[in-house]
Amino acid sequence: MALALTGPSVRTVVFRSFAGQHHADDLGWTSAVMVVTTDKRSKKYSLVQEDDRYEVAWYMGATQEQFRLRGNVFVYPDPSAKALEARRACVHDPTQHAVVAPADVSQLGNKAFLHRQNTEKTGEFDWEAERLRQFGQLDAVLRATFTDEPCDGALAITDYDEAIGKYVSPHQAALDDAYSNFCILLLTVDLMDYLSLAGEHRKYPGNE
Repeated sequence: MALALTGPSVRTVVFRSFAGQHHADDLGWTSAVMVVTTDKRSKKYSLVQEDDRYEVAWYMGATQEQFRLRGNVFVYPDPSAKALEARRACVHDPTQHAVVAPADVSQLGNKAFLHRQNTEKTGEFDWEAERLRQFGQLDAVLRATFTDEPCDGALAITDYDEAIGKYVSPHQAALDDAYSNFCILLLTVDLMDYLSLAGEHRKYPGNE
């Protein structure tokens, strides 16, 4: 999908997931917040600090559908704590989902997410847990791009240390540096315009 920020400034980004959701593991959360990852050293990071409005044009070639989305984007970690505003779109309904334990999921990133989320016990969505989850799901080569420390071009994670709340790697200094540069962008949606080449066209909210 293509993401337009202030300027205009457009770049291609990868939709990682909805916050707190995974296609294979049920994490006990439902969400309308879309997650994109970025490096705090990037121009994209600084642009979001200047203006949090965005538009997305997202075309699905396989189904010939297009989604145009408009809303606000929050960065986490963020010294202004604006990402907390996106919590309203993350919902955990105990009548629909039981609390999920780390042992109940298969992927290490999801285990790290659940350990931190369940340890906090605030009932609110923990953005640091989501950041941990997304970082753990990167492939080793992409993860290595977040650091200038030597790591032989790939930054593998071998475990998650629950005692200290950190991932473990043979290149620990590089891993810690990469995580310090790793951020998540949180996209909340105010308007969605849906178009299908089969002829259907809808806009949400309908009065926009």
